[in-house]
Amino acid sequence: MRVFRRTQNPNAVAGIFLLMMLAVIAGPNTLRSLITTILPSNYTGVPCDWLRNGDDRAQHQSLIGRSVSSDIESPIGLRIETGPLPATADGSLAVTITVINRSIGTVPFVFNPAVILGGGTGENGVGVAFGTAQVPAASNVVNSYPASQIHLLGPRQHCIYSVQIPSGQLDPSLGTGAGVIKAFYRNNSTGAVTQVGTEPLIYTDQGLWVGVVESAAVTVPLGAQ
Repeated sequence: MRVFRRTQNPNAVAGIFLLMMLAVIAGPNTLRSLITTILPSNYTGVPCDWLRNGDDRAQHQSLIGRSVSSDIESPIGLRIETGPLPATADGSLAVTITVINRSIGTVPFVFNPAVILGGGTGENGVGVAFGTAQVPAASNVVNSYPASQIHLLGPRQHCIYSVQIPSGQLDPSLGTGAGVIKAFYRNNSTGAVTQVGTEPLIYTDQGLWVGVVESAAVTVPLGAQ
């Protein structure tokens, strides 16, 4: 907290601003390194909704990102952390999902602010599953995603979803203190692009990886009674 108290000094605020501007010019990896020196030690990435949208995918894509997104193995990795089960019916379970780009290219993924719970209704995106059963593939039919639903992870970049799951939406299997949860990401469409104006298309799809990937399962401990 000492770092943040110092920012009450106008000179410190100006200094941090200039350092961040320098990092933006130097590149996203430098900016990420700078942020991690300012934020607490348990910081693992920027919030996923801070990432750039996938604008104009017909013209602008990473060739390395396209290459890894066409592989069977997912370029996206996941990690999940959880707090204890809520002790009251009006409580909630705190969950943090880290979405990881395991490649050296810029990788797009389907972004929905609301995390899918359980199997959901076949949606594409990031979710939380209860138990160890394999997560089913997405069943929703998608032709093309709007730019706001595609976010871009830079090379080796992480982003985080912070989720509060109300008690009433938790699976009963978690009530023993030995139940497990895991994070998943799924998508069933590379995403089509449409031509705007007379400029010829460079890419005919949005470059999204297709498949299902899961994190390791973690046990949800009982909360204080």
